[in-house]
Amino acid sequence: MDCVLPDEIISEILSPALKISDEIFSDTLSISPFALHGHSTSAYLLVCKAWLRVSTPLLYNVVILRSKAQAEALEAALESNKDLGSFIRKLRVEGGYGITMRTILKASGPNITDLLLTLAIWSSDAVSGLCQSLSLVDPIRLILHDVGGPGDNKQNLQLTKKVAEYIQLWKRLKIVDIPFTLGWSTSNMNRCDVICEALKTAPSVEEVIIPVPTFMAMPPYLAKIRQNPVLKRVTLKQPVPWDWALELRAYIDSDPLFKDLVKFSISDVDRPPEIAPPSNPLFTPMDSVPQDVQDKIWSRIFYFVFEVDVLEEHLASDINIFRSQEPIRDIFIESQFPSLSTMLVSKQFKRLSTPYFYRHVVLVEYGDFDRFSAALLGDPCIGKHLISLAVTQDAVMPEIRDSASYNFEESEEEQHNMPPKAQEHLLAMLPLLDGLVSFTGGFYNVAIYPPQPQIYHDTLAMPWIAFQVLASAAGATLRRFCLQVVPPVEAQSPLVLEPFSALRSMEWKCLVEFNLESTPMLAPGALANLECISLVDYHPSLLDVLAAAELPALRRLFFHTNVARNAEHFLKRHGSKLTELMIVTVDSKDVNVLDACPDLPVLICCTHDTDTKYVLPSIELFTPSQPHLRLTKIVLDVSLYSRKEEQTMEKFIKAIDPSLLPALREIQISQLFWPATERDIAKSVWVPWAEYLLAKDIKLTDPDGRHWTPRLSTVKAARVSTLRAGRRR
Repeated sequence: MDCVLPDEIISEILSPALKISDEIFSDTLSISPFALHGHSTSAYLLVCKAWLRVSTPLLYNVVILRSKAQAEALEAALESNKDLGSFIRKLRVEGGYGITMRTILKASGPNITDLLLTLAIWSSDAVSGLCQSLSLVDPIRLILHDVGGPGDNKQNLQLTKKVAEYIQLWKRLKIVDIPFTLGWSTSNMNRCDVICEALKTAPSVEEVIIPVPTFMAMPPYLAKIRQNPVLKRVTLKQPVPWDWALELRAYIDSDPLFKDLVKFSISDVDRPPEIAPPSNPLFTPMDSVPQDVQDKIWSRIFYFVFEVDVLEEHLASDINIFRSQEPIRDIFIESQFPSLSTMLVSKQFKRLSTPYFYRHVVLVEYGDFDRFSAALLGDPCIGKHLISLAVTQDAVMPEIRDSASYNFEESEEEQHNMPPKAQEHLLAMLPLLDGLVSFTGGFYNVAIYPPQPQIYHDTLAMPWIAFQVLASAAGATLRRFCLQVVPPVEAQSPLVLEPFSALRSMEWKCLVEFNLESTPMLAPGALANLECISLVDYHPSLLDVLAAAELPALRRLFFHTNVARNAEHFLKRHGSKLTELMIVTVDSKDVNVLDACPDLPVLICCTHDTDTKYVLPSIELFTPSQPHLRLTKIVLDVSLYSRKEEQTMEKFIKAIDPSLLPALREIQISQLFWPATERDIAKSVWVPWAEYLLAKDIKLTDPDGRHWTPRLSTVKAARVSTLRAGRRR
């Protein structure tokens, strides 16, 4: 049934879906904004005849060509329907594409107002069609793209010279956007010189757009371009950061060559607020307001000054759940440099900001721990404010170790144990921290996936007795624990874990042996809120202890080291609750985790680099004795460094049996980056593997969850219809 809506309404509906913004069209960064390929928008034309009629001009208004197959498809469409060329106003050509471009420019050339060409042409890509047909166009704006990879070769130099020739011949050309910066390599500067020599005498060019300089200096080619008498302005393409804008303006104004010529806009990011001078310099804010109201208002202001909102949102929500949109950084770095100056304004400011100043403490530098312990022990009320504490190994050291004082005979383990004085202070501090929610041995970063251990070889190692004191003092409030603990010699009672009733996330690195003859081993209701366990290093007895508890909230279990043989008992006890399980690649011989966890939806497999041997995953890890009906996703933390490893990975992918994993729909590779150009696609080993898996209804995805979508091939292009010959997004 055809659509009965008026064409104007259909156009308003379809325009947002078919429109490409000018900002994206003119993007000249090294990676094309169209590299993240999706489905063709030409599918909208297939809905009905009315949509076909209205959408066709919208679809062909902006055309993006990123492969030879797309160019051939557009050529076929233009040859079969002569009217299509009249719709094209903007054309972006990201390659040479041979003689095909002659037909395209012949059909659309007179109507093109904006033309983007890349000069980064490889020697295998022919530019004959472009060079022969530039006379058929006369754009108003020319955008040039270039990167350093291809270097100079016959093809790109031929195209560069031809473009330079027509810059001097095109009569409508007003704007030229060039990508060259100060950091260009010598070989690519040859192309820059050719273009700028042409711009020096271009008869109609009024504006040249250049990237923002990377140094406090204008590109030297501007002196050449400046000689053009009709040139009115040179515009910096990207907005300039606020903190650099004033300095840049002073630099430009000091040089007569650039003054009144170079124009730029200023980014609003980090722009300080514009505050008018007070009409009454003696005015005191809230002078007539009651003291308790003043305190409430200022306290709320300080809440945001000290980033408490950001830190506590993270603290409340995070249990090692990866959020791909979050920057790869430590969220607690926000609290490393609290605004001490705020506390120095007045006694009132100090009184009101102190609770926030000590709310989230990060100790990083040498001597930080001594200074903080002195403040806390001198004023125990500080401990009531403390919510999270992060202490690096450096912070517990009184001073920097130089080569004269460093003991090279110390073992690595001894080097990272707490000094006796720091241990003494820690044992005195912990009883005062009865409201502590998070205690970590350094920065805590959850934005890496698959999860990486936060406990590194140089992380702070606290003594076992301090762990016992922590359990007694803050066990009822602590939600996150991420510390290395020095194990005692004797076996310990498992009951030391019971006080941690609020614990949600635990990263464990301690080889303490637990006494399995203890009665009871662990109360069934112990650790009732524990959702995530990360095992960096552990004694097998820990798994037996945890197997004795109910652990009703457990959802994630990450093994950062080998899975112990007794893990099968633990997995059979708690495996049905897990939503994520991570193991290392060498664990298939001891425990078949899929058999032990028949309801597991996500299995993460990390590589193992012990003894410098890089072990890729074995298919045995994903071969249950019976079909696994719940596994929907496999995450592989792998990198391919050699042809041998590529062959091993290919065997693994080809060996996946959908009959044993009928629910599997995604394999995510943590080190996978989809190729962005036609040349890289042809060389990529991941592309044929992705298409092989797609045939089995399994998507191969990158770290952000983007899967591969097959491109139009030259074989298909010969038979493509006009409906599928438009731009590909």
